[in-house]
Amino acid sequence: MKKNSKNKKGFSFIELMITIAIMGIMTTITLVSMNKGRELWAVKTAAREVAATVRETQNNALTGKDLKDQTISCVFTFRWQADSSNYFMEGCKTQSYVLKNGVTFGSPSGSINFEVPFSMLSGPTRTITVKKGVSAYNVCVYVSGAIKETADTICPAS
Repeated sequence: MKKNSKNKKGFSFIELMITIAIMGIMTTITLVSMNKGRELWAVKTAAREVAATVRETQNNALTGKDLKDQTISCVFTFRWQADSSNYFMEGCKTQSYVLKNGVTFGSPSGSINFEVPFSMLSGPTRTITVKKGVSAYNVCVYVSGAIKETADTICPAS
């Protein structure tokens, strides 16, 4: 009896190698996209935390929190450092914070002052950029008092 090669079952070595290569490429693409997603999530979370601290600074100026003597003027300041993860709320008392997950502030360094008792912001809209890798997010602080987080490179009009 002669064996017929058409009745063989199974995969050839080349077919197996091509299948493994395709699976490897698909796994690599999935891991890269998941890493970018984690990076963007970390930046968005940091932007929300920064915006919350700016709002807290603004609220402290509105309420005059921690003022011992109502005749003393006090300014509450939100301050950040470029290419650093440190930021501060300074005023009648100072608190320091640190961005998590390797997120840092973009350039330039800056500060935003809110004066007691009206929490007025002097000057134009201020932009605070947080970044990690290629992902960046902005916190926009408007003269009107609004504070928004955005992925836009320039803060949109309030």
